[in-house]
Amino acid sequence: MILIPLGNIKEDKMPKPDILEFYKDSLGGLVAARPTPPLPKPINTTPWIAMSFMQKAIRRGNGPAALMGAATLLRDAPERLWRRVGCVALEDIGVADIECLGLVTAALAGKADRGKLGGEWAVASLIIERMAGAAKNRSADDLLMTITGLPSLADERKNFATLSDQRLHQIVFRRSELVGLDWSDIAEVREGLVVHLRRSKTDQTGVRGHPN
Repeated sequence: MILIPLGNIKEDKMPKPDILEFYKDSLGGLVAARPTPPLPKPINTTPWIAMSFMQKAIRRGNGPAALMGAATLLRDAPERLWRRVGCVALEDIGVADIECLGLVTAALAGKADRGKLGGEWAVASLIIERMAGAAKNRSADDLLMTITGLPSLADERKNFATLSDQRLHQIVFRRSELVGLDWSDIAEVREGLVVHLRRSKTDQTGVRGHPN
């Protein structure tokens, strides 16, 4: 059984071999195309307040304020900046802007990678502005909270915890898993669609990895 959040599903046109490298290249191109990064304007506050300030500014689409929070964190607690950037992207932007998530993921690859792309502030300022201007959607975060805490999904959580990374990737990325579904295999629930998979190329019984 898998749970699919409802929404617009478009054909994936991303190159398959290495999506992270694709987004690193995209991020590098965007950084290089900018005339100059905005001047950092840190504020006098604690890292904890700066993190909250930056996240709320991103949620409200206030790019200049978000940049001030980011500049403060980059000056005083850079590891907190990058950790919070990842959290905000996943929690507040989510499925509303997959490209933005990809760029943020590329920025989180490490300090050495950011150095190759133009430096800490050049990358951070571009990412923050992009996040502030992105559409927001918390459904992925809400869905995560539901499936990690809903008592009726306890057996599924235990089962998925035993699967290999390879098997999980197969479930997520292979559309062939959905071939042969009947309408009786699909049920609409508040969180989205529950899909009961009967079989796959590696699991002809439809039981392993997908309990009914």
